[in-house]
Amino acid sequence: MEAYQVCFGKTRLWPSLIEKLSIGIPITATVVLSFLANAYIAAIILTRLRVMIIAGKIHYLLANVCLAQCIYLSAHFLSSLPSIFSPTPIFNEPTMLILAAPNTIGYYTVLLSNLFIAIDRFVSLFAANFYSKQATTLGIVGISLVWLLSTVISALQADAGCHKRFNQWLMVYSYGKDLNTAACQQHANLM
Repeated sequence: MEAYQVCFGKTRLWPSLIEKLSIGIPITATVVLSFLANAYIAAIILTRLRVMIIAGKIHYLLANVCLAQCIYLSAHFLSSLPSIFSPTPIFNEPTMLILAAPNTIGYYTVLLSNLFIAIDRFVSLFAANFYSKQATTLGIVGISLVWLLSTVISALQADAGCHKRFNQWLMVYSYGKDLNTAACQQHANLM
C-alpha cells in the first residue's frame, strides 16, 4: 500500500459491507443510468446532426454537454465503482490519479459548457441578428474554448501538485493528501 493508504488505514476503519452497499448500489445505478441516457442523447444528436443543421435545429450545445457528462461519468466506471465494491484498497497512487483524470476534465467541461450555454442563450435573445448569422461559428468556437479551458485548468491543477483521486476509505473524490498544500486550496474551494 502507498503511504497515504497506510495512514488512512491507521486512522479510519475500512468501510463495512453495509456502508459500501448502501453507497455503492445507488451510485452504481445513478452512474449507469446517467451514462446511458447521456450517451443515447449524444448519439441521436450526432447521427442526425447533418439533418438538424440543414433544418436549422442545431443541438451541438446539448451534444457537447452529453459528451462531457459521459467523460465525467467514465471516471466512476474506472475508479470509484471498483473501489467501492472492493474488500481492500485496490489502486496505488499513480493509478488512482490517472483514473480520476476524466472526472476532473469532465467536471470542468460540464461547468464551463453550462456557462457557455447561458452566454449563447443571452446572445441569441439580445443580439438576434448577429446570432442568426454566426450561430454555428460561435458554437464551434465556444465548444472548442470550453474543452481547451477545461484541459488547461486540469493541467495547471495537476502541475501545481493538486491531484484529485477517489478516496477508497471515504468513498468520495477528494484531493487527498495534497489538500493541505497552498496550491490545492483554490481548487478545493471549487469542489
